[in-house]
Amino acid sequence: MDPWRYSTDGISIALRVTPRGGRDDIDGIETLANGRTVLKVRVRAIAEAARPIGPSANSWPRRSACPRRA
Repeated sequence: MDPWRYSTDGISIALRVTPRGGRDDIDGIETLANGRTVLKVRVRAIAEAARPIGPSANSWPRRSACPRRA
């Protein structure tokens, strides 16, 4: 199973982000213990303590500049 899903609205990507990862990088695809597949990403930035973690944190309101497939 891929960590991305196509829909009429665009693409949804399941990410596992590691803050303070030492570098900005994509580490590849990983299958979690629950069977879910995610794209592993590490960033140098420190996570914001005041930002809520939950369903609202997973939605990206912005659109990609990539054209949709016909």
